[in-house]
Amino acid sequence: MTNVYTKFDGIIVISSYLENYYRLHGMQTIKIPPVVNLQDEKWLVKSYKKNGKLRICYAGVPGNKDYIQNVILAINELDDYSKSNIEFHLYGPTVSQIEKCLGKNAGVLNNIKSIVFVHGKIPQTEVPGEIAKNDFSVLLRPDMRFAHAGFPTKFVESFAVGLPVIANNTSDISKYLINGETGIV
Repeated sequence: MTNVYTKFDGIIVISSYLENYYRLHGMQTIKIPPVVNLQDEKWLVKSYKKNGKLRICYAGVPGNKDYIQNVILAINELDDYSKSNIEFHLYGPTVSQIEKCLGKNAGVLNNIKSIVFVHGKIPQTEVPGEIAKNDFSVLLRPDMRFAHAGFPTKFVESFAVGLPVIANNTSDISKYLINGETGIV
């Protein structure tokens, strides 16, 4: 970043963090967050019939960047009534990847296997339709430099299908996520 990019006349960046970084290095910048082509058929999703439960989802592979384990552990702590009224759908990760994220808490998946659905990898063309079946998507990231330098495409994809997001404020999310209107902070 400091050797190659600074030799360019200008740069397109994805976040305010990078915009500020490159401007401090004297570069012309333009900030453009990720976008999707809503004319693409995969974004033309159908409405779904609700089953009466609150459905939240996550699409992607969490690795160390997304705090999916926090969501799963929170669901495990719910009382029985709340558990009977919620579903968590994960598109992308496998059960073993989720267990790795949970570490020593991997056993909690057995407690909530009737409400946590790990769908594994699905074709990218099916992701919009699957996440649109939910009431919220969830995106929790650590308050670290990498989470501020980028901008999560998961966030953009959720908005593209009209799905509100539950997220913490990293990157430029706070410019688009209005608590109680476009999602929950």
